[in-house]
Amino acid sequence: MRLVCLRILAFGACLIFTAGAQAGPWLEPPGQGQVILGGTFSDSLQAYDANGRLAPISSYKKFELTAYAEYGAMEQVTLIATSSVLDFRAKPPGDSYAGMGVAEAGARVKIYESDDWIFSGQATLREATNTRSRVFLDMGRGMQADARLLVGRTFTFLGFPAFSGLEIGYRSPGGFGHEVRADATFGIRPLDNVLLLLQTFNISAIHTSPLYPTRSNKLAASVVYDVTPNISIQVGAIIGLPGVNMTTERGVISAVWYRF
Repeated sequence: MRLVCLRILAFGACLIFTAGAQAGPWLEPPGQGQVILGGTFSDSLQAYDANGRLAPISSYKKFELTAYAEYGAMEQVTLIATSSVLDFRAKPPGDSYAGMGVAEAGARVKIYESDDWIFSGQATLREATNTRSRVFLDMGRGMQADARLLVGRTFTFLGFPAFSGLEIGYRSPGGFGHEVRADATFGIRPLDNVLLLLQTFNISAIHTSPLYPTRSNKLAASVVYDVTPNISIQVGAIIGLPGVNMTTERGVISAVWYRF
């Protein structure tokens, strides 16, 4: 049962990348927004146990397609929404699933902004689109609430425009209990039409019955190329770092960004 849970939590961690890579503290101008269609191919052969030691598990392969959208409703408010499709293939005795994933919607609100800094708050509600998909989305209790405080800063790094962002959040109990989340992003533009991204995504949770912790740490690196002022293409990779009760997932990511 524990190994099954390890595979399930890998889905929740990957969804962080899909949503977190495009969001951040900044808001969309009123009447403007963006839509991002992203895909992730990943697999895993090992997992970290309760003591943080590597152990073999039944291997799996996964494809996830996610649509993310945000729209500037007004100067202080940006509306956000996400939906996904999953294809999870596990070797026996593991379970497999193909179908709709999570639906999530909410808003990001500006708290304070200066020339270089921005502080915002974000709240969303998320729900699995069907009962079976809950098992693969860390959503054993159905609907979840996610609340975050976001901080961003723009600056110059090695003579190039750059930015950093930090998100500290809480997600209400799903299949793995209360979750504390901490995500960080560093971006730099070495060329006017090229953005380099380095991101970390971290989850800490306590499952109360039986009592055991889970800790997920993932690192993602990607390149975003602006084909036109409105269309960009993103490619990169994501890998699981040492954790607790967590798979060593690794994968390739890609996305198409459309700004309007």
